Amino acid sequence: MKVFIIVLGGISMVPLATAQTGSWGGPGTVSPEYGTAGRELPSDADIRALRSAGGIIEPRPVPRRRDGFGLEALSEYLIGFGTHAMLPKGSILFCPDARASQRAGQAKGRPTPWPDFLAGNRGWVTTFEVSLAQIRGEEPVPAEKWESFSADGKVVVATHRGLPVTVLAPPPTVPSP
Repeated sequence: MKVFIIVLGGISMVPLATAQTGSWGGPGTVSPEYGTAGRELPSDADIRALRSAGGIIEPRPVPRRRDGFGLEALSEYLIGFGTHAMLPKGSILFCPDARASQRAGQAKGRPTPWPDFLAGNRGWVTTFEVSLAQIRGEEPVPAEKWESFSADGKVVVATHRGLPVTVLAPPPTVPSP
């Protein structure tokens, strides 16, 4: 048993002995390719000189393009009582003139999730559940619904399965000759 412990102790000392010999990779050692780990980094002028020596063309800074496909560009907001709800653009089907100030292109107030905003503003916001064909613009919203929207006087938001969705306008019909 003592022999086993001595052999096991001797084997565990082997890694310590090799780490003390100064083999490459320990702290403070010198790499044959890159020099010391703490050497100075090349300056911008050094990098430009290396690029020009290698025939690499100097890169030009290109200004960032605003493509209009960000979250803010594809959203509109309903504002009420110091809060706002972010909705997809095209989801507000009807907004009476009296409520036009509560429809905005930018956020104002504290952000609120749609279900909470709807529950807190039921007095002037209502929803209309649309089908997939109406979302795609293949089928229009019935005319009697538009009449009830205007008679009700509330902001009407198109929803599918309870969440606001963009409703595409149906394509114009071409009269037959």
